[in-house]
Amino acid sequence: MRELDCGPALDPFDAHGRPKLSAWTGSSTASAVSEAAKALSQGFLVAFPTETVYGLGADGLNAAAIGRIFQAKGRPKGHPLILHAADLQGALRVSTQWSPLALGLANTFWPGPLTLILKKSDLVPLEVTGGQDSVGIRVPDQEVARRMLLAFAAQGSGLVAAPSANRFGGVSPTRASDVLTGLGPFLQAEDCLLKAGDCPLGLESTIVDCRDSVPRLLRPGGLSRERLNAWLKANGFSLLQTPSTQGEELRVSGSLDSHYAPRCPLLIWTRAQIEAFVRSENALADHGLAALASVNVLNRVGSLKLGLLLLEARAPWASFFVSSDSARPPMFSMDLQVLAPEPEAYARQFYRCLNDWDGKGVELILVERPPQTAAWEAIWDRLRRAASKR
Repeated sequence: MRELDCGPALDPFDAHGRPKLSAWTGSSTASAVSEAAKALSQGFLVAFPTETVYGLGADGLNAAAIGRIFQAKGRPKGHPLILHAADLQGALRVSTQWSPLALGLANTFWPGPLTLILKKSDLVPLEVTGGQDSVGIRVPDQEVARRMLLAFAAQGSGLVAAPSANRFGGVSPTRASDVLTGLGPFLQAEDCLLKAGDCPLGLESTIVDCRDSVPRLLRPGGLSRERLNAWLKANGFSLLQTPSTQGEELRVSGSLDSHYAPRCPLLIWTRAQIEAFVRSENALADHGLAALASVNVLNRVGSLKLGLLLLEARAPWASFFVSSDSARPPMFSMDLQVLAPEPEAYARQFYRCLNDWDGKGVELILVERPPQTAAWEAIWDRLRRAASKR
């Protein structure tokens, strides 16, 4: 896999001393974007950054190239992909049924972390949609991604089919290093990784079904239900509904019960439950987790690797560590990560923590329960899916 480095402009100020509108105007970025667009036009795969997570892209109208996405990810063929376009003009081609609702949402929230589900046009291959007559489309709000899409439009279809750039069902990547570690071994030498910093949002796009007059929220994400409903109400549209049986009706990206999951079990507990667990001599057996110790704990080489994800506002956390004068050997080797209690800041670091723990071979992850409020809806969705894998 070829690594294409994008560098921020060497001089971030214009001739008048004002900050430049673009942070990615250097020659290295132009060269990298050009190489990525060329690779797409030749049928190769390109991992690229968006404002949400890194995606694994292929020419969205090239069935053979799309097939390589499924192969590299180990993704089931019936699981649909999302198409990405540089602008609304490029996105309009994927459907002939753009309702006032869909156009209004696109004009208001694109570029941005919003995927719209529409009835597909004949242009869109069934390989993209998992055999369905619907298609997901969005315009990303990340400059390098949009420049790549514009360059690809000049020499190819301009539509890039891209799920997250990780093995299917695993933790989404928010750094180029995550892509290299998780997906690098499954890509060809001619495939590319477009490297342009960390993803600022850290969670996937919100998916809204716009095929009918009543919009349906199929996946919460980087654009909140609150912002969407405020716009819908102000413009005379029905508020978002959440279908109770979406799996039977429509397949969309990231909708499986177990998804976004680290390699080891993840549990969501209160602070008190976590404290009691790490200080108990029979913690694993008491919580039905004895199988994590594949041999007798006394014969185990080293202690069990435990990842703890706590909320910053709930300090102190010294109580999570057993006193050094304890007579028994430590049962756990703990890696403690503390994230801010604001959902936006938490989301930016959440996948980073999970990917780091995958790399360290952590055997159990305990996550302190975040607030159950509307602002945390997307994070709770990812936590529940990550915790479904046991």
